[in-house]
Amino acid sequence: VPFVPGCDSFAVWGNRTQQGALFTSRNLDWAKDTGIAQHKLVAVVNTPGVPPYAMFGFTSGLGALAGMSSNGITVSEMNADNAKTTFDGPPFPLRLRMILEKSATLKDAQTLWSATNNTDSMNFLIGSAKDPGALVVEAMRGFSGYFVDNDPKEAAATCDV
Repeated sequence: VPFVPGCDSFAVWGNRTQQGALFTSRNLDWAKDTGIAQHKLVAVVNTPGVPPYAMFGFTSGLGALAGMSSNGITVSEMNADNAKTTFDGPPFPLRLRMILEKSATLKDAQTLWSATNNTDSMNFLIGSAKDPGALVVEAMRGFSGYFVDNDPKEAAATCDV
């Protein structure tokens, strides 16, 4: 498979980590010479009545490209690039922020995700240290596909180059 730069993420837990702890990662694969790197931002939000969380992104936005909450929820996004988009719903950085604020488990996160509309075509990774585990969401206007570890839907996946 030829290498094409792109964002990625992963989650690992269970017998692959010490004490079964969840580890998630997110790689932002943007061109380094655009100047955006000068505007990186880590925001820690501590609002009364909301579990504290950290968001990782840039000063140009108030949402999350990636993040982690004190409830053990992690979020990240990867672009899926297609034209199936709409303005009817929350932009994904605000949607990820909502997940950090309102979710304590993967079920909470999936319920919240399902109650809001996809505005663009992206892939998302949501992890939960409490469950422990991760959920991948493949999203585009009018559709969300949900995938868990060792998902049978992926067993027959192929790649045409």
